[in-house]
Amino acid sequence: MNYAFLILFSVTFGCFGTELGYSAHSPWWTHFSYMFQHASVWHLLLNSFAFWSLFRLLRLYIRPVVLALLIIGLASGASWVCSYSLTVVGASGMVYVMLGLYLHFIQSSVILFKRLSSVIINLILIAANLILSFLRPDSAALLHLICLVGGFVSGYFLYHVRQSKS
Repeated sequence: MNYAFLILFSVTFGCFGTELGYSAHSPWWTHFSYMFQHASVWHLLLNSFAFWSLFRLLRLYIRPVVLALLIIGLASGASWVCSYSLTVVGASGMVYVMLGLYLHFIQSSVILFKRLSSVIINLILIAANLILSFLRPDSAALLHLICLVGGFVSGYFLYHVRQSKS
């Protein structure tokens, strides 16, 4: 399923412009399509790498179909809350949902590191990325923050549902 997303990102990038992105005045369906379109090759490559890395890791803890539905649902839901005058495109909303899940799994010791320094480096990189998105005027920073928090909260519920079944 991980590769299906990457193929979809690439095909969408090659076949469409930014009309698949959402803005304050775009059609309702763009709240679902925006996350598959990217503004440039670099945008596509960076988001694809982040998506691939996180999806590959998280599918060990969450069934891939559930993970895919969760990240698409949360990233789409966050887009309804965040209204931007500029067109928003990119998979970063889904990436931030997965970062939130990842953070929760670290916090709840589902994902363990051998060294504390690895955890600290991961947290610094996530924080720096979020801060940089707030500093860029063309970035959907509020969308990123909502997706990060949504992923973290979802991780909490997924973890406790899993624990109650065991």
